[in-house]
Amino acid sequence: MEVETVFQEVERKAGGMAELLKQLIRFDTSVPPGQNYGALVDHVEPLLAAAGMSTRRVVVPEERWRRIPLPLEGDRVNLVASLESGKPPVSIYAHIDVVPAGTGWTVDPFAGIERDGKVIGRGAIDMKGTIPPVIVALETIKSLELEPRFDIHVLLCTDEEIGIDPGAQYLAEQGYFKPPVIHLEGGGQGPMMAAANGGSLKVTVGVTGRAIHAGLGYFGINALEESIPVMEEFMKLKEVVEKRESRYGSYPLPGMPSPQLTATFNQTVMRAGEKLNVVPGYAEILVDRRFLPDEDLDDVRREILEAVERARVRSKAEIAVEFQTIYLPHEVDVESADVRRWCDGVRKVLGYPPDTPFLFPGTTGSTDMSFVGKVLGTRDFVGTGVMDAEHLGAHQADESVPVINMIHLCQELLYFLVD
Repeated sequence: MEVETVFQEVERKAGGMAELLKQLIRFDTSVPPGQNYGALVDHVEPLLAAAGMSTRRVVVPEERWRRIPLPLEGDRVNLVASLESGKPPVSIYAHIDVVPAGTGWTVDPFAGIERDGKVIGRGAIDMKGTIPPVIVALETIKSLELEPRFDIHVLLCTDEEIGIDPGAQYLAEQGYFKPPVIHLEGGGQGPMMAAANGGSLKVTVGVTGRAIHAGLGYFGINALEESIPVMEEFMKLKEVVEKRESRYGSYPLPGMPSPQLTATFNQTVMRAGEKLNVVPGYAEILVDRRFLPDEDLDDVRREILEAVERARVRSKAEIAVEFQTIYLPHEVDVESADVRRWCDGVRKVLGYPPDTPFLFPGTTGSTDMSFVGKVLGTRDFVGTGVMDAEHLGAHQADESVPVINMIHLCQELLYFLVD
């Protein structure tokens, strides 16, 4: 292909990409509950069909997603679009759900506002901002009559933000994912790509005492107070855990505890009590444990149980522990030919010299690609996206993406997909 001609065509479509992202942001697909997936697919599916793709909606069975212990509502509508001619496959992945808006916004998080060359709204970075570049890349292939190197499969999936059993896992089990997988949340605009993601384990500790009037507290067992030994043991374990280093480096950001990826252990929620004058009979502690690809999940669980056993010796309450794996660890074969080709495209698009080295750090941010990798038995992923060093703000207020980043991602996709 004539690279400069194709790249210029993408630049002419920048306004369309920004407008489409604003439209996508206006579909509130916050999860939980995860409503409006079907409405967003209604909007996107005709665009992919117009770009020459065959489309199919894949709905996760309700009995499956109802097992996730969250207040979920609405059909889990995933979209698969394909352009096939008998060539080797490639899958391009994005998820269509977003985290709830939260507080601190200076604009309506679901208004889709464009300002100073950026689109602002929940999901701009994570990760609706990656969908317009995919659609424009496919439109460009059709309009310029370019010849793809691959049979192209686009998968827009549900429930990534809650993990446990996301839509991507179901699609992988049904055979829709075909490696290599271009993971549009695995990197950004610069000479850097995530080589690994940590796993995420939810730990729920229930502390059961005996409720009673606060004036007669000596006849009860204060579950809040008797949970303190658990928290103390967890703080000791935290010191041990967070000194562990991976074989993968970390992102070179200010304040990182180590040049290597490290494990994390955080007590994030404490619930107890209903009324001032009632001794609480039940308390609950939630722990977010991010474990390294180098760690064994059975060992991670075991050391938590051992900490709880030590706490039981000092607590009068009954203590129970439950584990739920939210995400598995994920690893990428950064030596693959696909990763090398993608890196060449990034250098070309962003104007780096051809010999510019890439960094391949790890991150404790988790991804549903870990489930896809396990189902397919592959590490053949290409991590990319629309982030940059100044736009890492997934999940924060006033989340935004520069339009130029969408242009660059679209150009990189075309460099990779077309001869």
